[in-house]
Amino acid sequence: MPCHLRREEVVSIQVLARKGMRKTAIARILGVTEGAVRHHLRRLAEGREDGRVKPFRAEFLADRIRAWHEVHEKEREGRCPVKVRDLYEHLVAEADYTGSYNWSAAT
Repeated sequence: MPCHLRREEVVSIQVLARKGMRKTAIARILGVTEGAVRHHLRRLAEGREDGRVKPFRAEFLADRIRAWHEVHEKEREGRCPVKVRDLYEHLVAEADYTGSYNWSAAT
């Protein structure tokens, strides 16, 4: 039976393991099996936290996003933060991006 842990619990496993805590101790603290701890550590090591490899929808636009951010970072000169909505609208208009602005719909 798969072990479904909340994101916070998976992060706790990762942090405690990095600090050298034994898997059995981590399991006892979180109230899960040692196998569940091993499972999540293996997935984290493989870069597959939830067991699936999920590409980022805008990965192919990474260079364009970086360039846009650099330009707008200079323009604002330390004032208010860059608005993600502005970046999204730029990508839709200029790069034919079809992903959703809503991050939960894109994951």
